Amino acid sequence: MRMKKSFKIISVFILALLLIVGCSKNNDSAGSSDSGTGEKDSGKKGEYVIGVTLSQMSDPFFVNVKDGIFAEAEQQNVEVQFADGQANAATQLSQVENFIAKQVDLIILNPVEADPLTPAVQAANDAGIPIITFDRWVNGGETVTHVGASAIEVGVKAGEALFEYMGGKGKIAVIEHIPGASTTIDRTKGLEEALKKYPDIEVVATQSATSRAEAMSVMENILTSNPEINGVYAYNDDNALGASDAIIAAQKQNDVVVVGVGGTAPALEAVKQGQLLATVDILPLDEGKLAIKTAVDVLKGKEITEQNEGRTWVLQESKIVTGPQWEKKGK
Repeated sequence: MRMKKSFKIISVFILALLLIVGCSKNNDSAGSSDSGTGEKDSGKKGEYVIGVTLSQMSDPFFVNVKDGIFAEAEQQNVEVQFADGQANAATQLSQVENFIAKQVDLIILNPVEADPLTPAVQAANDAGIPIITFDRWVNGGETVTHVGASAIEVGVKAGEALFEYMGGKGKIAVIEHIPGASTTIDRTKGLEEALKKYPDIEVVATQSATSRAEAMSVMENILTSNPEINGVYAYNDDNALGASDAIIAAQKQNDVVVVGVGGTAPALEAVKQGQLLATVDILPLDEGKLAIKTAVDVLKGKEITEQNEGRTWVLQESKIVTGPQWEKKGK
């Protein structure tokens, strides 16, 4: 009799445990992620469903952007299905195809590279799903609009800040980001515009990096090959911080200044502490919010008519942020 009673108690306990585990799994599936794919959703069922794929979540800039996207989605009562492009164009193309299969209402694409992601836009066009490019664009297909800062303007601002601080002369290194990305192409155009005003600035090295650690390694090699450089223009904040790490390790922080782009929290703190000369702040949190606001406007039938640099474009403003290094200039 006691054995039967004990067996019943154990059975009830096991059943309760299974129910708890089952509920936990159900909550996971309705919540934030499925493992290994980089895909997540807001867990919120809203008026519209928007698919968002950002190029590289290992970059702190896009972490800030994502925060803005989800914050605005909550305000606008929309569901976001989110994917991390993992700096891989093929992965991102697959993510867009997945959004199409799920019949989302609109897609926001921040393409890893311009050419390889053109088929993603064309696929959305064929499916009749509106698509917006964000921060970077592609070279074909039909997008409703582009949302983001002008990478050309950003390139000019970063270059002019660096060259002015250097007194209009000296040697610099350039650390680009992903070579095929439209932001890389356009920040180079902006740099070239700035160089026209400062003919005594010489670019002695140009290399690319896609992470802080890689940028540090690249900068170490540049310092070895070009010990006479005075400045570094990095195409994003992570690369700027990596370059600065190498400069500090080589004890050349009093000889070489670094400018970045993005406005990430680590970079803004580095500017404040004097580790970086400046960064061009694109206000990534605001930029993410602007993407969702624009998407909702499109879904509600608003025609986007704003123009910039020859295309339909909802422009995000940017600003140069300087710190104590700049304040000491001329003293």
